[in-house]
This record gives sequence, C-alpha cells and structure tokens, in this order.
Amino acid sequence: MSAWAHAYPILTVLLINVLALAAAYTTIYPPVAGSTRLLALRTLLVDGAALALSAGLFWGSGVAFMIMGIDVGWFGFAFGSLVVMELPLVIAFVRRFGWPKD
Repeated sequence: MSAWAHAYPILTVLLINVLALAAAYTTIYPPVAGSTRLLALRTLLVDGAALALSAGLFWGSGVAFMIMGIDVGWFGFAFGSLVVMELPLVIAFVRRFGWPKD
C-alpha cells in the first residue's frame, strides 16, 4: 500500500470514488443513456473497478474505517460512500437524459 493511501485511507477511498463517478457520468454513461441493460453493465464495471481498487489497497491491511464511531471496514465505507455519492448523480442523469426506454 502506498504511504499516502496508508496515511489518508478515507480520503483515498473518496478520491477513488470521485474519479470513477466523474469518468462514468461524463464519458462512460452518456453514449448508452437509452439502454437499461448497457447502463447496468457499465455501472457494474465502474463501481466494481472502484471497489476493486479500494480492495487492492485496503483488503487485509487492518486499516479502520469509522462512520459515526462504528468500524465498518474498507468495504462498508467504500460501498456506502459510493452509493451516497452516486445517488444525486443518478437523479441528475435521469433528469437530463430521461429514464431508459428499453
């Protein structure tokens, strides 16, 4: 694990999520906005890549991720923060492109 990721694990996970979501909602999702199946597949790939990167850095490292005093582990924090960050983006995406037709 890099020294920066070890020193700032929460910021590292948040940065991974921000970069993955920025790429997704600016370049990866818009070309397939009308297809539920393709959006779902690309969402699995983007979110899976973000979680895999976090796993590569923190799985088995023993680094604590606390939310309101509760240790949720790297996966709980990475997944939970990804969902919370993605919700407003999904709403904005649907308002702009509409709900997929297929």
